[in-house]
Amino acid sequence: MKKTFLILSAVLILIAAVFSAGFIQKTPAAGVSDKPVHIAPLNLPGLTDVDEDEEKGILYWQKTLYGSANAADFVGEPVEVTGFVHRLENDSEDVFFIARNIVYCCVNDAFPQGLGVFLEDNDKYEEGDWYTVRGKWAQIDFDGKLRNMIIPDSIETAEEPEDPYIYP
Repeated sequence: MKKTFLILSAVLILIAAVFSAGFIQKTPAAGVSDKPVHIAPLNLPGLTDVDEDEEKGILYWQKTLYGSANAADFVGEPVEVTGFVHRLENDSEDVFFIARNIVYCCVNDAFPQGLGVFLEDNDKYEEGDWYTVRGKWAQIDFDGKLRNMIIPDSIETAEEPEDPYIYP
């Protein structure tokens, strides 16, 4: 029984690592900051099908942007999302993610999944604090690759929802 539990635990950790490795990757970028970020496309088969009736939250926008033939079509489009601030160690100082923890299996395996927000002098937004970000999509050049990022018009404090998780 103990051996089966250990094997199952190892498999779940491996699955979580595989999923999380494909979402956000960090590479140097020129001209943005001394701590740039490179956001990789969502690479999960079946998760790029957009249901127009679903809430326009983090997963909706990821599926829409990464499943689009031309993400530039969304530049200037309004966006409003609620989540917590999440930063990665090597991110540009001008970038943070508005995120929710995504659950594939169970809450213990949840990990942050977010949308990039590009804003200079954003250090007043603390890691883990909840906000609603309203703005427009723009394309920002990171290491010669254009990435869709939210340019905020407003960022307001938000309450953590009763169910703070998102589910694919």
